[in-house]
Amino acid sequence: MAKKAFITGITGQDGSYLAELLLEKGYEVYAIMRRSSVFTSQRIERFFTHPRLRIYHAVREFAELAFAEVGIEIVWRGSGIDEKGADRKSGKTLVEIDARYFRPAEVELLRGDPSKARDLLGWSSKTSLKELVKLMVKYDLNNDNYGGEE
Repeated sequence: MAKKAFITGITGQDGSYLAELLLEKGYEVYAIMRRSSVFTSQRIERFFTHPRLRIYHAVREFAELAFAEVGIEIVWRGSGIDEKGADRKSGKTLVEIDARYFRPAEVELLRGDPSKARDLLGWSSKTSLKELVKLMVKYDLNNDNYGGEE
């Protein structure tokens, strides 16, 4: 069983070098990419398809990317269940937590693991998170009433 490492600053110079060293030594590396690092991940792009590297993205990051596709910059205010995302220009709240959608046994971290598809089928992703969000937003905008008002 491979040793495991967790890196919180993987897109920085030290974090990217540490990830490379640990991967070379056979470690399974887990990393969190900060929201502000989405567009500055050049140092680690060569690792994205490495079989022992797992990078996680937050729902918050997904929302920021989606709104950016339509020219809206989200700013976050509050914390926990009271955290809200607002349009930086207008101040209008666009994202908020709704307890009606909590799972009965909510877990702290949900994550997909493509390793079985990669290992058994030779599959690898060809679309980045940013590209996926762009495709999803484009689809919603081109399909009447999809995701529209309730």
